[in-house]
Amino acid sequence: MAAGDRTLGHLTFQEVRASLRETSILCLPMGSMEQHGPHLPLNTDTVLAELRADKGVAAATTPPGPDTAAYVLFTSGSTGRPKGVAVSHRSVVNQLRWISTEYGLSRSDVVLQKTPATFDVSVWELFATLAVGARLVIARPDGHTDPRYLAEVMSTHRVTITSFVPSMLAVFADALPTGAALSLRALLVAGEAFGPDVVDAARRALPDVELYNLYGPTEYTINTLGAGTDDSATPTVGAPIWNTRVYVLDAWLRPVPDEVTGELYISGA
Repeated sequence: MAAGDRTLGHLTFQEVRASLRETSILCLPMGSMEQHGPHLPLNTDTVLAELRADKGVAAATTPPGPDTAAYVLFTSGSTGRPKGVAVSHRSVVNQLRWISTEYGLSRSDVVLQKTPATFDVSVWELFATLAVGARLVIARPDGHTDPRYLAEVMSTHRVTITSFVPSMLAVFADALPTGAALSLRALLVAGEAFGPDVVDAARRALPDVELYNLYGPTEYTINTLGAGTDDSATPTVGAPIWNTRVYVLDAWLRPVPDEVTGELYISGA
């Protein structure tokens, strides 16, 4: 979208129906459907005008609160059919405050936002950065798949912290030029298993950068567990974030002893 362009795009009826099937959205402004034909015009001025004119929508609107949905994202579908997940403001704020404190995010940082907005990692990249007054550098579309471009952007803008999925971190570490002048101090790694081979490759390419392993399903709000990496063979997923509890239970929902495999259950913010 070009600067100053307020037209967000168009969706067909079929696309809207497919997107809403798994969400909890209660209403959608449809007043201009006959006027505009088989597409929904997602122009911000048009939508806002229709919302203001629709008395039924206005009557149903309540002031936002901590438990109001902040956004809806779809799960990846890796463990079943993708579904829409509504995440509350309370959970988002808890996550952003934890990340800012745990990783010392401050006004002196430069954060590279490279995760597509359809993935929840983008939430911390965007809003934790703005919340502490740090500088935000936004990668070009699809730039997260180009390791040489990422290295250039990090060097040019003196990026200090960003996030990676392990598979892309391995490619980035392999493509990084010898002696690359980077200002990175930390990488938050999530989204896939962070195996020892990737850890070793990242340490060789970025010996002065702290590597952190994080885990969390979309349903929880970005991250549930987090830990630094050490010299152990396999990085751990660490300890729960603020206001969170995790349990390892058996098939009868009983806590399992140490060193016994079970299912991970999450509760809290």
